Amino acid sequence: MKHYYILLALLGTIFVQLQASSKLYWTDRSSGEIRYSNLDGTNNELFLSGLNLPMGIALDVPAGYVYWSELGSRKIFRADMNGHAKELILHSLGDVAGIAVDEVQKKLYWTDFVQGKIHRTNLDGTSQELVVDGLSGPVGIALDIVASKLYWTDHQANSIGRVNFNGTGKEILFDNLGSPQGITLDVYNNKFYWTDYDLGQMNSANLDGSNKLTLVNGLKDPAGLTIDLATNVLYWADFGSDDLNSLKIGDSDTKIIVKNLKDPEFIALANFQTASHPIPTFSQWGTLIFGLLILNLSTFFIIKELVISPKI
Repeated sequence: MKHYYILLALLGTIFVQLQASSKLYWTDRSSGEIRYSNLDGTNNELFLSGLNLPMGIALDVPAGYVYWSELGSRKIFRADMNGHAKELILHSLGDVAGIAVDEVQKKLYWTDFVQGKIHRTNLDGTSQELVVDGLSGPVGIALDIVASKLYWTDHQANSIGRVNFNGTGKEILFDNLGSPQGITLDVYNNKFYWTDYDLGQMNSANLDGSNKLTLVNGLKDPAGLTIDLATNVLYWADFGSDDLNSLKIGDSDTKIIVKNLKDPEFIALANFQTASHPIPTFSQWGTLIFGLLILNLSTFFIIKELVISPKI
């Protein structure tokens, strides 16, 4: 038994406790700003200012980048998570709106709501490709990394569609909506959610478009949308009421978390992990492995001794 106490002691010396720290980032078109806050709206701080009609926003937390699109300059930029090292990624675009990052394949996607197209490129702006065209006014965009599918909202065609990352398998899931704008996915629960700013609604459906539900009515002009999968809370920007709002899925009451903005457009959520204890060093891992080896050998010889020892 003492061998197990030794093992527990070894594990205790290198135990790592991770805590999540989450932030909301959003674009404000009229103020030319990107801001961020805690999920409850506290610590509302400026990320960047002096932007030219910022619209879409996407985060690559593992790499430490914030991407955004500018409708006024028709460009896409990125900066580090502190708002430093601003970098131009793409220029001479069309009327770019929503953007999304594929952290696995290292791709950046964006919608062009006038040309009716969705494009992608490498995260550094190289190797631009057309994914889908022939749309009316694509705005919001969301990625299903698991199934390699891209979802979009089309506020001109009053529709929501999806397509494979390689441009095949184009499907229109709904074509009789009001003016869908923001869209976000919960692939683990087979759901997607979207805002409809003409109807003032928050809606949900299964990923194949079945089981459509209206979660909230009476919103003013709901726009960009994101979800915290850890808590099942939706967050969205409303450029009619100039607020950021939240809704716990399954509840009916919405909450205003940030007030008195100008024209908030798109919103994104970052989950950071912070270690409250040092991550194990190589020597600590070596100590653990050595301890496990000694434990196994000791257990083997104890069992062997019990088996072959003569009974008294």
